[in-house]
Formats: sequence, C-alpha cells, structure tokens
Amino acid sequence: MANPPACGIISFTLNNPRGRQFALMSGKSIVWFKDVNKDDIPLVGGKGGLDGISIGSNDLTQLILGVDRDSGKLSKTFDERDEAVMMALEKVVKQSKKLGITSSICGQAPSDYPDITRKLVTWGITSVSVNPDVIGSTREVVARTEAKLKAR
Repeated sequence: MANPPACGIISFTLNNPRGRQFALMSGKSIVWFKDVNKDDIPLVGGKGGLDGISIGSNDLTQLILGVDRDSGKLSKTFDERDEAVMMALEKVVKQSKKLGITSSICGQAPSDYPDITRKLVTWGITSVSVNPDVIGSTREVVARTEAKLKAR
C-alpha cells in the first residue's frame, strides 16, 4: 500500500480512502513524513487531510540529484545547496504555508549550511531539526532571520 518513498502507516492513511476516513474521524493529526517527489510539487488539491509535512534533506537531495551520498565515487557531487534541490524546498515550504499546514525539515542540510536555514525561515518553514552541536547557532540564525522578516 505504501507509495514510495512515503512511509508505512502515514502513506496508507493518505492513499487509502478508508484509512483517511479513520484518521480524520479519530481526530488524530496527520503529518506526512516523506521525501518530496514530482507529485508533491506543488501539493495540489489542498491539504488532503494533512496537518503537515516533514522533509528529509538527505533523501530529497539523493532523489533529485540521483546521487548516493554514501558512494565514494559520487559523494562529492552530493550537495543540498544544488539549485534543483533548493527550488524543490522553496516550492514545498511556500505551498505548505499557503495551505496552512506545518512544514519541517530534518537531515544534514540545516545543520551544515546556515544559509539554507535562513532561506527556509524566509520561505515559512515551521520547524528545523539540527544536530545537537549546532542548536545554539541555529537558534541565532532563526532569530535573526525572523527579526529581519518582522522589520520588513
């Protein structure tokens, strides 16, 4: 029933009418944890029962670039800052904001590249997960970016 690369029960809930009905009737939040693919940009058709999405930056980059980050031969071409990856992130985050659903990101990108975090905040990301060693600096990046947005 899963719609690769979506995960297990969440995918079943979204792709199966009975599952969606059960999830909505039970009052549970539905957050879609998945990689973004061409079918998600832009998240057409409205919320579809979603309360939010969570983007894995590593998997998204691998999917869009077709590069295995663990490959010794190809790892140098793996870059979350690639224009195609950034375009996908921007579209999904902005569309999520427009639909009124939360968007979050996890993976290495926000931990390694503060410029990505700045852009995500500017686009309207709701949550950013980072490695423990960069929590403080990421909080500063988010606070400064939000302050600039409020000053506009």
